Amino acid sequence: MKLWYMRDNHTFRELSRDVEEALKAIRSEFAAGFNHGSFTTKAYPNGYIAAHGDLSKFEKQIRDWYETYIPNN
Repeated sequence: MKLWYMRDNHTFRELSRDVEEALKAIRSEFAAGFNHGSFTTKAYPNGYIAAHGDLSKFEKQIRDWYETYIPNN
C-alpha cells in the first residue's frame, strides 16, 4: 500500500505509514510552497484529502485518517 502527497503541480511524494513521519514530510512540502496539494491513496476508501492551504486542518484530517485506516500509529 502506498500513501502519497500530491503537490500542487501534480508531482508526488511518497509518505510513510508512520503518521508523524508523514506529517513531517507534509510540513516540508508546505514550507516549500506546495500548500494546495492532497493526501491520496488507492488502497483504502476515503483515500483523498485536499489541503486547501490550511495546514492545521489538513494535519488533523490526516491524523484522523491514519487512526481509522492504519491503527497503532
